[in-house]
Amino acid sequence: MIVHRDCGAAVDLVSAGNGVVLETFEVSELQRALETVSSDPVKLGNMKRNSLERISKSSIDRAA
Repeated sequence: MIVHRDCGAAVDLVSAGNGVVLETFEVSELQRALETVSSDPVKLGNMKRNSLERISKSSIDRAA
């Protein structure tokens, strides 16, 4: 996942283990994030698994 820090779900859903949180709205920052995520298939696979694990613990009931 790549999200901006001001995205409402960024804090709850994204960390270094499953994605990249952007600090600015600069295209160059997004480009670096995309390169980071796409350049290492093993890291990307780990990020996917970590995201699925994190999301599986979420529910509407828990959020309420």
